[in-house]
Amino acid sequence: NDADDFFGGGGGGAGAGGGGAMAQGGGGYGQQPQQQQGSFYGQQQQNPQQQGSFYGQQNQFAQQSNPMGAAAGMGAAAGGGGAESKWKKAHDPNSNRDYWYHVDTKETTWTMPAELANGGGGGGGGGNPLFAALNKGGDITKGLKKVTRDMTNKDKKISGKIGSSPAKKSAPAKKAAPAKKAVKPPATRKQGNRIWVENYVEGVEEIKDAGLKNEVYICNCKNTGFKISQKVKTVIIDSCQKVQVQVNSVLTSIDMINTKGSTLYVEKQAATINVDKCASPRLVLFQEYLNTKPQIVTSMTSDMNISVPDPKSSDGDFKDAPVPYQFITTVDPDTKALTTVPMSHMG
Repeated sequence: NDADDFFGGGGGGAGAGGGGAMAQGGGGYGQQPQQQQGSFYGQQQQNPQQQGSFYGQQNQFAQQSNPMGAAAGMGAAAGGGGAESKWKKAHDPNSNRDYWYHVDTKETTWTMPAELANGGGGGGGGGNPLFAALNKGGDITKGLKKVTRDMTNKDKKISGKIGSSPAKKSAPAKKAAPAKKAVKPPATRKQGNRIWVENYVEGVEEIKDAGLKNEVYICNCKNTGFKISQKVKTVIIDSCQKVQVQVNSVLTSIDMINTKGSTLYVEKQAATINVDKCASPRLVLFQEYLNTKPQIVTSMTSDMNISVPDPKSSDGDFKDAPVPYQFITTVDPDTKALTTVPMSHMG
């Protein structure tokens, strides 16, 4: 009985050793080694479970780090339950596009059949819209709108303000061509005591039927010569260019205004000659007129010359004397009086 108890306890110890330490058993010699051995092998059996758990965690981490792979696995698992589709995918090298053909009917199409797009037929991608879109191949871009160059901002100037568009520059308004002045015909006419001589552009004109009561008004003429032989009340030369006027006798004065490059000849009499706002006028004064000691008044006039008979010439030649139009003014510090003298350019 003791032997049975010993071996029976040993058997129980061995049986229990697979699960861990022996709960009960007889004492004696064989009890201790079997307990240690059973515990050792029990740990050996537990280690593969722990090892399996370790690798299981590694697999779990691998799935978490690659969700697309997990989704693909799930999609394949979900789609594997249906029947395999008769539609097959192929590639056309000429057009570089994918197409589908039916195994039985030999039908071909450039677009993915609805059976595959909806997930029908095993391996078609299940109900996942991502795989359905990917299976369309090059046709996935068919519905996209083409962006032309004018839709981009490449050639546009951006103002930097949201919602603002560059202001269109309006074309500069064309300046209207100046209207041509109507050319009036030359004419000599009387209006009261005034004789109008106007708009002559060439030739030599003699003013007739003029007397002491008449005022001769020459205006808007150019490149023309005029001769006034009778004695008149006054002569006015206004707004003329390059005219020559010969005057015999004038009762009051001769006025030259706004005239350019013109010459005035005075033979006998004129109390005063007024030259105002003229450029390059020339006065030719004969000796008989100089004997009357006339006065010549100038204002705002440049480059004026007066021609008088040259006393050194036996042929009756004339010499020109310039009329100064630049002056020097000084102020006396004690009396505060002003002194103005013409500027001399002679050394």
